[in-house]
Formats: sequence, structure tokens, C-alpha cells
Amino acid sequence: APSYFKGDKLPVEQVSWCDVTRFANALSRLEGRAPAYEITGDCTVRWVDGADGYRLPTEAEWEYACGAGALASGPVAGAEALGKMAWHWDNAEEMTHAVGQKQANAWGIHDMLGNVAEWCAGLDGKPVVRGGSYNDAPDRVFPGARQVESPDWQMSDPNNPKSKWWLTDGSFIGFRVVREEQPGQ
Repeated sequence: APSYFKGDKLPVEQVSWCDVTRFANALSRLEGRAPAYEITGDCTVRWVDGADGYRLPTEAEWEYACGAGALASGPVAGAEALGKMAWHWDNAEEMTHAVGQKQANAWGIHDMLGNVAEWCAGLDGKPVVRGGSYNDAPDRVFPGARQVESPDWQMSDPNNPKSKWWLTDGSFIGFRVVREEQPGQ
């Protein structure tokens, strides 16, 4: 795994948008599903409508799953409440932690907030990360937290041009995949 932090139960991080979309397609092919993305050599990514393969959630899907009908999109009220559900700057000791250690949301989904921010397809189709991470102050870890890709995430990359596969300084960026439920499944 490309991750800065190593461990069997730690989230994968330091992965680029290009890398995670290729991973989603590979996982789809492994399960005999139609890949959700068309990806060109320069890593231009286009979503294939109707594909039954794995993909990154849209921002709307991600925020809906994060809130689980019980959490507003704004900042979480109270440091104690946030600490029960998310790793952030004040409690993470500057590193990721094993997944599933914090309280799940109302739908039983762990780690939607904190630990690593997660790649999503933005409203304009461009990649964004959502939810905040272990590296963010508590007031930046909430369902509506959003960041666009920054050159700072690759400052240490010795390659010229910078790699499309590796975020040398993105140890706070991870992902989760989703797929469409097909009739009869």
C-alpha cells in the first residue's frame, strides 16, 4: 500500500484521484462488473453512467451517508461528541488509527468523519475530499467539510512533472468505494 502509516487495519492514504479511480475499476473487473470510469492516459476520468462497478461516491451521496439522517452538515456540537466519532488534531496524536475504533453513525458506518478525508466526485465532476482528517482541527471535521486538491499535497514529490499516482504529502487523504445496487441483488 502507498500509505505513510503502515498497519493491517489502518486506512489507505497518500492515494491520488487517479489511483483510486483505477483501483475502483480494477475491483469492478475482479468481481465481473462493468467499470464505472473511463480513464485516459493523462488520467482524465469520466464516469460511465449505468455501470454496475465500484466508484467513488458523489459529494451528495457521501454527505447523505455521513449524516445518516441524524447529523447536520455543519460542525458537530461539542468536543466530546466529535471525539466519540472522529479522529482529529486534538485526539489523533498526528497519525491515522485503525478503522472502526470510533462510534459508528446512525446507519452503522464507521469513520465517515476524521481519520482520513475521503475522495468524492464534486458537484462539477472534479475530485474533492470530504469529512476532515486526523490532521485537521476539530472545527474542520464535520459532514460539510470540503477541500479541493492542492499542490501542497505533493510538495515532497521529486518527480517532474508530479506523479498522478502518489500524494507524497497526503497522508490524510483516503477513500471508500460505493456501487449501485442492481435489481435482483
